[in-house]
Amino acid sequence: SAKHAYEDQLAALEEEAARRRAQRQAEAEEDRRRQLAASRIQATVRSFFLRRFFRMTVAHSKEMEVISAKKDQLSMQLNSLRGTVFDMTYDDQDREEAATRMQAWWRGTLARR
Repeated sequence: SAKHAYEDQLAALEEEAARRRAQRQAEAEEDRRRQLAASRIQATVRSFFLRRFFRMTVAHSKEMEVISAKKDQLSMQLNSLRGTVFDMTYDDQDREEAATRMQAWWRGTLARR
């Protein structure tokens, strides 16, 4: 009967060991699934922020190109407008008078030397 009690005790210990192994395997499997889920969530979040950053960068870059082109276009139009206003403001007679005045000033400067 002592032998029978020993065998019962041994069987109980083996069952307990098997139960603990199964529990550890189940916990390991649960940890693995959690790690996989966390990795997927992190990848999704990183991807979202990366796409948003690049979309903003590309939009900003295109916006800067448009601004630069408009700036160049505006500069050319402003130069053209200045020429047009100059032509409207000063006619040939005004130019001749200005040239004569400059020549007289220059002759006076040279004469004083």
